[in-house]
Amino acid sequence: MLDWSESKTTSAVSLLAGNAPLTDATGLGEIERGGSRVRVDDKRMINARADVNQLLPLKYRWA
Repeated sequence: MLDWSESKTTSAVSLLAGNAPLTDATGLGEIERGGSRVRVDDKRMINARADVNQLLPLKYRWA
């Protein structure tokens, strides 16, 4: 059973903070900022001349 008479929030916060170094939770720090746009030729599949929509017609139920 929980006992609400004592406040233990300060000790819980200090345990969570600890001595862990702060890290970037989003992962944006690892992204290369000097990259260029992706060319269509770079996205083409090897040995594939068909359109992706023809391989996986998911947009329309009748396809």
